[in-house]
Order: sequence, then C-alpha cells, then structure tokens
Amino acid sequence: PPCIIHLHSPMEFIVRHNDWEIHHPYFRTAKRLEDYSIQTADAWLCPSRYLARHSESHYGLPNDSIRVISLPINAAPFIERPKETWKKGTILYVGRMERRKGIMEWILAAVRAARKDARLNFEFIGANCLGTDDLNGDAIIADLVPTDLKHQFHFHGEQKRSHLPRFLSEARLAVVPSRWENFPNTCVEAMCTGLPVIATKEGGMAEMIDQGRTGWLAESADT
Repeated sequence: PPCIIHLHSPMEFIVRHNDWEIHHPYFRTAKRLEDYSIQTADAWLCPSRYLARHSESHYGLPNDSIRVISLPINAAPFIERPKETWKKGTILYVGRMERRKGIMEWILAAVRAARKDARLNFEFIGANCLGTDDLNGDAIIADLVPTDLKHQFHFHGEQKRSHLPRFLSEARLAVVPSRWENFPNTCVEAMCTGLPVIATKEGGMAEMIDQGRTGWLAESADT
C-alpha cells in the first residue's frame, strides 16, 4: 500500500530549536527513522505552507510536493469581552514553556515592557520544560524575572483544558513567540475567541494573522 506521511513537528527541528544535543542516541535514532520515512514516502501532507517549504528544502523533496491541509479554525467559541478587559486585561501565553516556543525571549521582552508600564500583567499557562542538568525550570524563570517585577508575572503551570476559557476571557492579547512552529492550535484557539495575537513569522502563524489587523508579526523570537 502507498505510504503517506503527515508532517507535524519532526524531531530534528524540535531538538535544534530547543538547544538540545542532536547527537544524543535517543534523538539520533529518532532522526534517522524520520529521515528514512519522510524521504521514502509516496506522498506528504502538513498543516502549514511554512512547514511544507521548510521540509521540501531540508529533506530534498520536490518543490510543491507537500499537500497543505490547514487545521480546523472552529477550535474555540468566540468570547465577548467588556471594554475594561480590552483596556486592562492580561497578556496571555499558552503552551509548553520550552525554548523552541520562544518563551525565554518572550519573558525578556515582557520584562522590558513591564519596566516601562506597571499596569501590564503577563499570564503563562503550560508546563515548565526549561530545566537542564544544572538548573530546574523554576530557577531559570526566577533568574529571568527581576524581583521588583514579579507581581506582574503569573505562572500557572499546566492547566486542565476546561480552565483555559477563563484565562482567555481575561486576556486582551495572546502571544505565540516561537523560534520554530508548525500550525499551532494555541494561535488558532486564541484568534477564534477574538484575541489579537503577537507572533513570529517562524511558523504557520503568519498564515493566520493579518498584520496590523488581527495581530502583529515579528521576524523572529529575538526581534
């Protein structure tokens, strides 16, 4: 039977943008299996044009050989927000807190913004995956956020999906600051509820956001 590969997040891309060691036996084995599967498949599909172009170049596939089928956009119901929320609501990040997601760069940018405006409040939903052999994730966060600004930063850890509407309803802005991304559900869901999104062009976010109208796009996580 024909083999069709649905590309989501190849291990090599995750490892590279998380600053992990690609030569670790676990990652090297996964990369070899993925490389073989992708390069010998009969057809390919993925959710974003960004990943399609990236994968065609990286794996030596023919141009326009990957069929793009975007994810559904009715991922969350629209939320009516009062004027007060649009003026004073939170700035919300939802997703695993890992380097690939641009969380380090985003926290540093948020710290600069918080220093200029004491009214800003930043919310973070997701498991902390920043830990290393030398430091745990909480210690890394503690080092990034100055003591005098900690009251503007709220880290809620991993939450049940049923709790997300409350955080979304209290937000006036969502962020998807990834170093590399495919077609993130967090961006889809935030936009479906009516939130504008700050994101990077390093993923399918640029295919969802109308610059200056439904959100704002930075060239990369560190710009």
